[in-house]
Amino acid sequence: MNHKEFKWVIYQPILQKIINLIMVVLISFRLLCPIIIEAETSSEITPTEFYNQTLAIFNEEGLYHNEQPWIDYYDEYQQSHLEFNSFASMMLELTKALRIVGGKHSFIVKKTSHIDKDQPDLFKYPSVETLEDGILHISLPETYNFFTVSNNGTDITTEFNKYTETVLNPIEENRQNIKGIVLDLRNNTGGSHAILFATTNFLFPDGNLLSFYNNKDEKIGGIKIDNTTLSVANNYENTYAIKRLSHLNVPVAVLINEYTSSAAEFLAIAIKDATTIDSKLFGKTSAGYTSVLSGYAISNDTDLLLATGYLKSNEGTDYKDTPIVPDVDSKTPLDDALQWLSMTSFD
Repeated sequence: MNHKEFKWVIYQPILQKIINLIMVVLISFRLLCPIIIEAETSSEITPTEFYNQTLAIFNEEGLYHNEQPWIDYYDEYQQSHLEFNSFASMMLELTKALRIVGGKHSFIVKKTSHIDKDQPDLFKYPSVETLEDGILHISLPETYNFFTVSNNGTDITTEFNKYTETVLNPIEENRQNIKGIVLDLRNNTGGSHAILFATTNFLFPDGNLLSFYNNKDEKIGGIKIDNTTLSVANNYENTYAIKRLSHLNVPVAVLINEYTSSAAEFLAIAIKDATTIDSKLFGKTSAGYTSVLSGYAISNDTDLLLATGYLKSNEGTDYKDTPIVPDVDSKTPLDDALQWLSMTSFD
């Protein structure tokens, strides 16, 4: 080993830690950025009125409204009669309250009057690679921008179909040769449940895939497939016509890491606890954004995404901001997954 190679071996782990830290900061900034932007925005409603109205929602609907940290915060709020001179100062306090009652998965977003969905690289799409011995490696990127653009009233039907058909078409054309699947959810920070479940519908039979419960432990909906219809229901129901493929009965290795979040975690849980799928999870423990969100319009230009419930798998396991622990903790999850599939696929 020469001098330059020796220096690289020493610095490589340090560089990797720096890269990982940068990714954490970027993900966190993306969630906090809407709050920072909104704090600079004026409105006809006063900052104190905005705070009081929003806290009323928090106290009634927030996932953790019955836990002691929130009870203490709300008692202090009722006694203090806070007044705010600016939206910036109010938003700092409101963000603190939001984290207590809604956990890390809740945030405030500013509506966007116009989004150019034709801008380059706005949407990310899956990749599908055929490996040796009939193994298909499917990488599903985050769908956060699909969710954001759709919620701003922009039609994303074409983009939705492109995402799903990038995966469904190869499955349909080559299903007789597929012996196993690696479903790669690493670095998928979530977004649209509908797109991810529509894209992987061939893994599931008809029926309920996940159930949603509110902060009173009442069932309020869930995710299910009925023939060519996918529904995602949380107090109200959204239905989607999907390209439905019959169940592909092959083993599935799911890759996750510390950046696998939200909707991607929902999909991993549905696969992990499905009795109809021979599956195993590889990688690192996920981010733990497994609460159920509800949307509220709290002003003309501001929406609140508040964790109001939790999910339950078909195996009866509750997930309330609970990280997913992989079956195999691994620094080389793809290699380990392929080794498992090679032994499982050809038994």
